Amino acid sequence: SSPMPDTNDADELKRHLQASKATEDECRQQLKLNEQEAEILTNQLEEAEEKIQNMQAKHDEELEALRARMDDTRSSLQAKLDAAEEAIDKLEEEKKNLEKSDAEAR
Repeated sequence: SSPMPDTNDADELKRHLQASKATEDECRQQLKLNEQEAEILTNQLEEAEEKIQNMQAKHDEELEALRARMDDTRSSLQAKLDAAEEAIDKLEEEKKNLEKSDAEAR
């Protein structure tokens, strides 16, 4: 006994169409979610890049400040060294003079 093909085929087609529509709606929904997620990730990436740039700039500033402090320290130490050498020279000169006048006094 063969069923009536017309109504059965029409129902089958209708079910198939409804299933396709449901699948399409699901895909559209998923696409929308994916686009939203992509936008969120893009924003996070941009924020991260900005943070990195700010950190880099801060790092560069700190490095520059450190270099300046090192230069100041170096200059200061050099000045102290020069002063110390000058003082030593004077002391040696005085020592020579004292030895000379001590020898003359004898």
